[in-house]
Amino acid sequence: MSLFYVTQFSILLLTASPEAESGSAALVTPDFAVTIATWITFFLLLFLLARFGWKPFVNALDEREAAVRDEVKRAENARREAEELLQQYELKLKNVQSEADAILNTSRQRAEEVGNKLETDARASAQQILEKAKLTIEGERQKAVSELKGIVANAASELTEKILKEELDMSRHEKLVEEVVSGIDRKRN
Repeated sequence: MSLFYVTQFSILLLTASPEAESGSAALVTPDFAVTIATWITFFLLLFLLARFGWKPFVNALDEREAAVRDEVKRAENARREAEELLQQYELKLKNVQSEADAILNTSRQRAEEVGNKLETDARASAQQILEKAKLTIEGERQKAVSELKGIVANAASELTEKILKEELDMSRHEKLVEEVVSGIDRKRN
């Protein structure tokens, strides 16, 4: 408010000079009283600005500078924290990836082991089945050979009986059967 009054007072001094009534010539020629009043007003205004206006202005600038500095620090801290989090997440991602690779490798190894075990079991089972089949075939062959021996023996006996037209005794009959069967075995081998 006091600045307003000082300005008004200076304007009144300038306009109240005695030469102001004579016309525009007073505006060109400087009046000593007006010059002194202008200088007093200027220095008074400068003093008032320095005393009351400069400190708040400087304080406002300092506060603004401090606020900007704080914001820059906060932004820098936030950037650092974000970089740290990014590094942590990248590390976790690498760990997860390595764990996934390890699990995948373990699963592959287990699958190979299971596959190998199944193959081994299947081969062993097939071998057992083959052995059983061979034994069964051998048993059936022996049975067939025995039956064939009996049939051949009966046929040979009947044929011999017809040829000789006589009844053979049991020991002679068995001897003839053995000779015929051994002859068949020799031909087969």
